[in-house]
Amino acid sequence: MYKISMIIPVYNAEKYLKRTIDSIINQSIGFENIELILADDNSQDNSKSIIEEYVAKYDNVIGIYSDKNHGFPGFGRNKGIEIASGQYIMFSDNDDEHDKDLCLKLYEAIVSEDADIASCDKIKRDNIKDIPVSEKYVGGKLSSNGNIIVSNDDLAYFEDITIWNKIFKKEIIADNNIRFVENMLAEDLLFCLEVFFNSSKLVYLEKYYGYFWDMHEESLSHECSPKHVENLLNSIPEMFKILDKYNKKDLASFYFKFYLRNLLRFFIDVNTTGSNLKSMIKKLYSYEKEAGFGCKANEEWANIINFFIVHRFFNLAILIIKIMKASKESTFLRKIFRSV
Repeated sequence: MYKISMIIPVYNAEKYLKRTIDSIINQSIGFENIELILADDNSQDNSKSIIEEYVAKYDNVIGIYSDKNHGFPGFGRNKGIEIASGQYIMFSDNDDEHDKDLCLKLYEAIVSEDADIASCDKIKRDNIKDIPVSEKYVGGKLSSNGNIIVSNDDLAYFEDITIWNKIFKKEIIADNNIRFVENMLAEDLLFCLEVFFNSSKLVYLEKYYGYFWDMHEESLSHECSPKHVENLLNSIPEMFKILDKYNKKDLASFYFKFYLRNLLRFFIDVNTTGSNLKSMIKKLYSYEKEAGFGCKANEEWANIINFFIVHRFFNLAILIIKIMKASKESTFLRKIFRSV
């Protein structure tokens, strides 16, 4: 049995896929301890051939090939979960990189602490510089190994609900039949909520930046299409359903802020008409109203836009969005903003 099953959904990733795979092959835990599952979602580039190349070379690399495109990574991740034979499961995107000690550090932490989840910090990369990203937590305690332990009800307040910088005990996923929603964005957030609400202990490797999240311009332009923004909006009721399922609707505003941050970024990046953008903003307002208007984003720029939204000054919100869009499209201005 492998120690870790690493699952990567793949779609049109030929530009970065080898780099991602090689960063897993070169893990210090030893690649022989990793089962690498690559799920191709009917790529239209050379991605499938790249996967087949690694499958032919390594016995522990498994290729899954779909004859149609599902549009979202949930399908590939679920197929990976179904066949994973490792004791623990990790996920990666098909264009990111991993510190060589990521698997070893997360594996040793989750085993030594007998935890259900282990998590670390990450580096966000764009064409200007690397940005370290650390998360907040509630009620964490320092273990004898120097790690932060977040347990029981405090798990619901652990603010990092991304999947790529974590290792999960497979038993938690299997016993509770937890799967990704396959037809929408924010599937990773919804998955993490399900896992967190069924777990009793998370170990957090604070200030260990083990995952490198690359913000490729081509990926951003794809994610920020009107279709994808609408899809992200439509995933918010799914979050409300999960909170209802576990009697945690009082946390709606806490989790809503993760949608808010991404949606407002999408509103800045999306290319659409003013009337369509206003319609999206009104839908966001309705969900924010349901969440209780108690949401505060981590970034001040987002709170500025949101102030006008919650007070129904939609046209002013659109004006601010347009100003921020113009500033973001200027590399010179972005460098200035980063320095202050």
